[in-house]
Amino acid sequence: MAVTRTPTVWQRAQVWLGDNGEDEFGALGGIDAALKKLADARFTAVHVKLHDGQVEENAGLPKRIRDRAKALGITMLVGGWGQNRDDAHADAEKVNGLILREGADYWIAACEFEYKGNAGTTNWNRTQTFLHRFRELQPTFPFGFCSMPNEVRGGSFDWQSIRNANARWIPECYPNEFPNAPGQWPEDAQAGGNIQFFKTYTHPAIGLYVPEGGVNIRAQPYIDSMRNARAHFGFSYGYSVYLMHNMEEADWGKFAAVNGKAGDAAALAWA
Repeated sequence: MAVTRTPTVWQRAQVWLGDNGEDEFGALGGIDAALKKLADARFTAVHVKLHDGQVEENAGLPKRIRDRAKALGITMLVGGWGQNRDDAHADAEKVNGLILREGADYWIAACEFEYKGNAGTTNWNRTQTFLHRFRELQPTFPFGFCSMPNEVRGGSFDWQSIRNANARWIPECYPNEFPNAPGQWPEDAQAGGNIQFFKTYTHPAIGLYVPEGGVNIRAQPYIDSMRNARAHFGFSYGYSVYLMHNMEEADWGKFAAVNGKAGDAAALAWA
C-alpha cells in the first residue's frame, strides 16, 4: 500500500527569493507564471527574504504569493528568511514581528560571519542570544539555521544551542561560488551534519547561480551528490534551490524528475 501523508516543510522541494522578490518573479513572467512553473516541478515552498539585520525587505510579498497560489489552486507554503547581523536580540524580535505580520509558515536564519568565532567570543555567543530570545517568542515554530557546509565539522558555531532550539540545518552548498573550498557538496554536508544533528535534520541549499569568478554548475551534479548523500550518509528528503530565478529550463526538468509524491522512497523531496 502506498504511503499517504503530508510532508513537513523540510521534506519539500523549496526555492529561495533574494533581495528583490518582485523582480525575481518577473524574470519568470510574474507571480502567476512562476507559481505554475513551481507547481509543475513539484516545488511546494518559497523562502521570501524579509530582513537584513534591522532592515526589512519584500514587505507584503508573502501575502501576495499566498493569495495568488490560492486563486490558482496551487499548494504553496510561504516562509521567511533573513540575514542576521550584529544585534542578535534585536534580530530575534524583528523575526518574530515579521512572522506575525507576514504570516510566515516557517523561518530560516542565515547566520554567517557575525555568528562565527571561537567559543565564548562575542560572535559565537550571538547564536545563543538569538535562539534563546527567538524560542521565548516562538517556542515551537519551524526553524532552520543556515551556515556554510564545512563549518559543521568545527567549533566556530554554537552547535549545542542550535540543537537545543530544534533547528533544522540548512547547509549552503555552493561549489559554484567556492569551488576550491572543502566540503561544499550535499554529500559532504550530510556527512558533516551527521556529527551534530539527526540524519533527517540536514537539508541542503544548492547554488544555481553563477557568481563572478565562479563555476556554472547546473542541476544534475547536485542531484547526483544528494543521491550519494542518501546512499552513503543517510540523507532523507528535502532541499532548496538558491536562487529560484537562476534555474534554466533543463534544471526545472531535472528537479521535477526527483520531486515525488509524499511517501515516494526514491524521491529527493516530497510534495
